[in-house]
Amino acid sequence: MSRKTTFVDREEELEVLSEAYKNRPGFLVLYGRRRIGKTRLLQEFLKKHNGVYYLARLTSHKDNLNGLCSSIEKLYPGFCRGKEYSSLDALLHDLAKAGCNLVVIDEFTYWVRTSSQVLSELQYFIDNILPKTKILLIISGSLIGVIEREVIGGGSPLYGRRTKNIKLSSFKPWHIKGFLPHYSTDERVMAYSVVGGVPYYLELLAQYNGLSVALKKTVFSKHGVLYVEPDFLLHEEFRNPSVYSRILKAISNGYNRLGKISEYTGIPKTHLPVYLEKLERIGFIKRIVPLWGKKGYYVVSDYFLRFYYYLVEKMKELIELELEDEVWSEAERLLKEYMGLAFEQVAWDLVPLMYKRKLVPRPAIMGKYLYRDIDVDLIIIDPRARRACMIEVKWSIIDDHYAEEIISSLQRKKDKIKKLDEYTVDYLIFARRNRAVKYRDKVVDATSLGL
Repeated sequence: MSRKTTFVDREEELEVLSEAYKNRPGFLVLYGRRRIGKTRLLQEFLKKHNGVYYLARLTSHKDNLNGLCSSIEKLYPGFCRGKEYSSLDALLHDLAKAGCNLVVIDEFTYWVRTSSQVLSELQYFIDNILPKTKILLIISGSLIGVIEREVIGGGSPLYGRRTKNIKLSSFKPWHIKGFLPHYSTDERVMAYSVVGGVPYYLELLAQYNGLSVALKKTVFSKHGVLYVEPDFLLHEEFRNPSVYSRILKAISNGYNRLGKISEYTGIPKTHLPVYLEKLERIGFIKRIVPLWGKKGYYVVSDYFLRFYYYLVEKMKELIELELEDEVWSEAERLLKEYMGLAFEQVAWDLVPLMYKRKLVPRPAIMGKYLYRDIDVDLIIIDPRARRACMIEVKWSIIDDHYAEEIISSLQRKKDKIKKLDEYTVDYLIFARRNRAVKYRDKVVDATSLGL
């Protein structure tokens, strides 16, 4: 079914863009992973400010210049008639003379990938022409590696020249209701656990009446639009995507320390740090060091990639054979396992909202505690107030009996963590659903947070 999606949030980013426009001239870089909503944000901004918009392509320098000319002609008819531009700086110079105030080149990293000369041409324009104009020049890109290396990195011709930059992030759990108002609270939490806060994915799920139908159509079908999505993501960012795919699969399945990743993938330990650093820089993984610990481990921080490599990868044979009943039966079983893991990351993402609701102390220090036989999902510490909160995360329905068990377990763990002796410690359970009465104030769930 078709549903019209609305523009959700992004007020802060729109304010940055508006401020940059007010203080023209300027050069703004907008970037973020594929599907994160950069183009939608720019389109929303262009509704208020008349400007040239061009979506760059993986084609030759000449073709991109001609494409930009065609876009300019929509605003300035006849602008390129009888002219043949060979450089971006010359084209932008003439556009400035025409009185243009706003130029947006979307997916600029595609242009850079096929023609490195465009960087020096843009540098010349920014250094020598832009300061004499009233233009706000915005470039955007999805290839984070290319942006950070070729556009804003220390060795780039454009290094230090941007007046603003926006790295667009995923939406938070409290935004999901705006995308999926027709889903139940459980379905919204599960949807976030599956695809995270990536607007394109959420808009796909929004086309269906419920999560199970949405997943069957978009992920658990070889014709589903998200079935091959990880291949696109990795092929865009890396020259050897199969290596990164093996690493993501290893981490998603619990092989999360250097030695274990090497053992699972067959990649020598000495070579792994380079790959891991690239995955971490792009935002696909992150390294976690437990509180007061030294040895870190890796998690796949991108929700959809973690879901895909933990769950969909294991079912590819069934999916390819189009055995729909068997596929969904196995998917439901694995989804229950997955939610037990993913819900912990959801709790981390909700800490700002829990702090705003005065459920936890100021999160000056927060992290997982993992030492010998003691495992605490999340501890939040406010050294200034000498307060701490130990949180157990459960994708379960919590009644008084279960709550009492968990709180007692947390108290025993607290007695063994000497670092907490100097703090007043509270205990909290983050649950799928709260049915406790006596311990109601000790349990928070998605409904009470308004998700």
